[in-house]
Amino acid sequence: MTNITDDENIIDPTKSSEALNFILSNSFRSGFGTLSKTELDLILFTAVLKYSGDKGDSEYELSKYLQITQQRIRNLKEKASVKYLAVKQIDAINTFIDKCEYAKIEDNYIDIPINDVSIKNEIEGMLDKAHILVHYQLNPKIFRMRVDDFFELTMLLEHSINPEVKMENLEKKVVNAIKKKSKDHDKFKAILNEQGSDLAQLTKSTLKQALVKGGFSFGIDLLASAIPGGVFLAGPARTLLEKISSKI
Repeated sequence: MTNITDDENIIDPTKSSEALNFILSNSFRSGFGTLSKTELDLILFTAVLKYSGDKGDSEYELSKYLQITQQRIRNLKEKASVKYLAVKQIDAINTFIDKCEYAKIEDNYIDIPINDVSIKNEIEGMLDKAHILVHYQLNPKIFRMRVDDFFELTMLLEHSINPEVKMENLEKKVVNAIKKKSKDHDKFKAILNEQGSDLAQLTKSTLKQALVKGGFSFGIDLLASAIPGGVFLAGPARTLLEKISSKI
């Protein structure tokens, strides 16, 4: 990335007209001279994020250019994501899936780097609404999930493009598909046996317990095995599992 402190044009020259229109329309929305300095600062900061291209990706570079702390950069990003940078759910999902290319898997967890606060907020909002847990990290740019919650996310993404299909019906369909696909899966059957269960008794609950017991790589392999059977349609759920499977 070019050091933006050496560049007088932090706004992409090809987007300068859009940036100006954004600044003026939001500055005068409530009437000339009515906005506080704090709000004007937020509008200008948002314009930098929206129209500076990849120059606005680095909090460190931005802090040097704007001569403010990285903590303030993060606070401004949080506020801008709510007021001026809201994204459509489908766009947030697609960006989230793209970011999985850089994911790292560790035991029962997957860490996905997401620098865009508005994307992170949208995905976390979806998960929170469905009571799905996100495991927070000291690094706010890391999106961490445990394998059983990742399974829930997969179901949620499929439901997002097929809202007419009830979640409980989708989950039953997946569980039944895994039953059929796992007849020769010795490790899975051994884990179920340790839990006092078997394939015939497989439920969503026992499946999630087995995913945690087996670890993330085991869990993704098991879930991805259901794809060829047509359990997941050609939507975000299929793309997500295929992308993560390629990393194992």
